[in-house]
Order: sequence, then C-alpha cells, then structure tokens
Amino acid sequence: MFPSTILLVCSLVVFAVSSPLAPREDAGQIVLLETRPIVKPDQPEYEHGEMPPIEHTLGWVDPRLNGGRFLDFTTRRLGEPLNVIISALSDPFVLEESGLRAYANSIGFSAECLGLHYGYLHDADLGDGLGQKKEHVLMRQQYMPVFGTCWESIRGGQHFRAWRQNGTLANSGAWFIGASKEKVHLFPRLSRTEN
Repeated sequence: MFPSTILLVCSLVVFAVSSPLAPREDAGQIVLLETRPIVKPDQPEYEHGEMPPIEHTLGWVDPRLNGGRFLDFTTRRLGEPLNVIISALSDPFVLEESGLRAYANSIGFSAECLGLHYGYLHDADLGDGLGQKKEHVLMRQQYMPVFGTCWESIRGGQHFRAWRQNGTLANSGAWFIGASKEKVHLFPRLSRTEN
C-alpha cells in the first residue's frame, strides 16, 4: 500500500469512530444519538440555543437574572443582540461616557453625522432596575474626517450602540454594546407590468 492510501484508511477509521452515529446492538441498525443541554429540574428551558443566566460574573451582572435581555429593541418584536460587554473591571477612563467616546474615536468611530440622529432610537433592558432605556451612546464608522459618519449613514458600515448598567438592582457600571455592520439596501422599482 502507498503511504497516501494508508493515511486515507486511518483517517476514515478515526472519522468512523468519532462519528455521532453509533450502532444500535438490539436493532442491528445505525441511529443518530441525541445530545441535549443539561438543564436542572428547577431551571426554565431557553429557546434558540440561548444559555441560562450566569451568576457571579466579574464586572457585570447578567441582565436575565433581573428580567432583562441580551437584546435591544427598536419595535416590540424586532431587536439586535447586545454582543459585547466592557466589564466594570476595565480601565476607569473607558467606563465614563467621555472615555468610551475617546476610545471609539481612537479606533475609527465618531458621533453621528453633524450631530443629528437618523433612524430609530434603540431601547435595552439591562436588568438593572431601570427597565427599557434609550441608548446612551451611538458611534458610527468614520470613513474620512468631518463628514465620514455621514458617508456611513448613506453607504452603511460599522456602528455600535452602548448602554450603561447603572440601576439600583445592578449597578455594575459595565457597558453593554450592540455592535453591527449594516448595508443600505436599494431595491429596484418595478413597473406595473413586471409584477
């Protein structure tokens, strides 16, 4: 046998052994073994792969412990994930709004075009006792000096919204950020005959 053939046979054996398919001895057939997350009996089940709330986190409090979510909302049904957390254990400068803005400027983000907000304000409930609150900070990718964020509003691009966890139930001081990239979608107008 050639070395490549031996390697191929060994690889197939390894894949067969580590496969999620396992022979069922009683029926003489192959069945797929199910795997489920381990959930304690007193713990609710979470949908769509969401993990249970985390207790004893360092530098932030899991919003779900106090009825919050890791989503912001623009409407009652639609929202975006809060996918970045700047821990309260971070540098104190970044934990202030002016420091967060300075940090964002240093990595190519800036305030909105001419200081005007276009679009919806997003709300988020961080489980800190303040309920749903409007975004504290919105930063957009700055393509060029002065009018760079205006171009981002037209063309689409990187941006993020930030909320500070600072209520009476969870006064961590951490920033919860919804970071995303958007593209402005232009759809062609259809004439009546093209419908």
